[in-house]
Amino acid sequence: MGKRQTGISSLTEARSPTDRHTPPIRPDGLQLNENRTFQERFWFAERCAWLGFIGFVLLAVLGFTGAGGPFSATTKSSDTATIQLPAVTRWQTSDRMRIDFDQALAGHTVLLSAAFREAFQIESIQPTPMHTELAEGGHKLAIATNGDQRGSLVIDIRAQSPGRKRFAISVDGEAPVQFSTLVLP
Repeated sequence: MGKRQTGISSLTEARSPTDRHTPPIRPDGLQLNENRTFQERFWFAERCAWLGFIGFVLLAVLGFTGAGGPFSATTKSSDTATIQLPAVTRWQTSDRMRIDFDQALAGHTVLLSAAFREAFQIESIQPTPMHTELAEGGHKLAIATNGDQRGSLVIDIRAQSPGRKRFAISVDGEAPVQFSTLVLP
């Protein structure tokens, strides 16, 4: 009896049934079955993700996510003081505001606007004010200082809710200085 003709090529007949799903060997010696178009799209998406990660890390290093970096704090000056506070802070984390008085007086007053009181919780004040009072337009702090040297006031604050917070601070009865702080969640 002769060999029966099946109409299937001799290459296929030479393979066993388990070898039918084995990918062919490429000219570079690898035996891979890949979808090149899918791989190129995946690599492109992967590179875009890496660029996004690098961008986010740079934003953090520069201070745009709060707690460090050249853009994390803002400093403004009035005629009587220099006020430094966070430009970017995190919700429910402690941060520090510093007021350096430019004039040597026996005492200073600081008026924190009502918007400041709504935006931030005051955790501590150093030095402790002689007295505090609710004044028209905000919360007034009276600080005693040695009359022959300039002093400073440090207030530890904690943001109450995320979002953009706008408020004013006035020192020694001067015109209020406007501030804006971004509170990140």
